[in-house]
Amino acid sequence: MDKRQKREGNEARSLSALGVHLLLELRDCDPSLLKNSDAIKKIMTFVAKKARVAIADVSFHTWPKHCYVAVDIFTCGNVASSQVAADYVIKKLKSRNHSILEIKRGVLQV
Repeated sequence: MDKRQKREGNEARSLSALGVHLLLELRDCDPSLLKNSDAIKKIMTFVAKKARVAIADVSFHTWPKHCYVAVDIFTCGNVASSQVAADYVIKKLKSRNHSILEIKRGVLQV
């Protein structure tokens, strides 16, 4: 291992993130559920409590005609569980085809 590889390895181990941002692409969802904004708001509010995060804002956009919803979950600190939140939303919106993109936010060297 040369000096550059060793330095890059040490830098990777010393990085820390302030938060995690999950981008959920939920396809093949129940369209009748996606038309019910009160039900969606209830799910999103509960998932925030389940993930142990404070709610900064609740907003969402659904495409019932396409059985699709896009969901962003942003958590910060060490207490929140973004994956628990994502799993809950996927289950409650009855997505049969989904993908998740995870982005580390506020990556710092420590």
